[in-house]
Amino acid sequence: MIKNRGFISGDYEKIMDFLREIYVQTGKQHCWLPQRWEYAEYNCNPLYMERGWDDWKKYIRIWEEEDTIVAIAHKETKYEVFLQIRPDYEFLANEMLDFIENTVPLEKHGIQCELNLFVNDTKRWIEDILTQRGYIKNDECNYYNIQYLNKEYVPILPDGFQFVDGNDVKDPKARLLCCHLGFHPDDEPDRLPVKDFLMEYAPTFRTELQLMTQDDKGNLCSYCVIWYDEKLNIGLFEPVCTRKDYRMFGIGKAMLFEGLRRLKELGAEKAYVGCGDSLRGFYNSAGFSTYDSDYPWKKKF
Repeated sequence: MIKNRGFISGDYEKIMDFLREIYVQTGKQHCWLPQRWEYAEYNCNPLYMERGWDDWKKYIRIWEEEDTIVAIAHKETKYEVFLQIRPDYEFLANEMLDFIENTVPLEKHGIQCELNLFVNDTKRWIEDILTQRGYIKNDECNYYNIQYLNKEYVPILPDGFQFVDGNDVKDPKARLLCCHLGFHPDDEPDRLPVKDFLMEYAPTFRTELQLMTQDDKGNLCSYCVIWYDEKLNIGLFEPVCTRKDYRMFGIGKAMLFEGLRRLKELGAEKAYVGCGDSLRGFYNSAGFSTYDSDYPWKKKF
């Protein structure tokens, strides 16, 4: 018998193991990678809670068969929602969508909500279900990219730049500033949310894989975190950015190569990164190839 319940203490590791099992079972990113779940818990969730949104754990629903997780429905940020389903349990989709639609749109009262349900393009079986329920597929997607670590990586930086990591840069605000301004170059530095960097307390976070570049004046120029899962021997780049004034110098690509080199040194066999259409060419030029995509299916409430 399959039962469903809310998130309880102790479920974090159980969910991480569930995602690892699906990865081994399918040999690909059928569901989220476990590192993706960790990034959401330790970065996205604290950030949005600081902005007034509920803890995402309130919107996590777990389906189990004999204490084994077979599916998870959840939100991440605002009204972005996801279904993680073990193969052969796709028949749970309507029940999972019932939970999502009856909980997530109620979070912010008085605001017209548009759910964004992200679905891998390879999961065509769910498209008829979503269409019948009034969802409309968006034209823009996110791309999933992979690189097999079967070659040598020799990162080359322009003169005046060097690689540094979290062990070298002791000031947490400096690390946060580089990351934040890489995505939001016009923000005021003194208004940055400190809770962004709770991800540094994540169980699999490695300080030496919090990688940055620095110029000869001590300015941090680009930033990435590489999440390494030693149980699966895979790495995930999330986030990756270069500050506006330092783009087009090749330091972002060099940082990727240095990260790939460090991953391979740790024993990783594959590396993953997600991106939008504008950065797909950049990652392809660094050796990543696109193997899947996910589209947001939208429905207004």
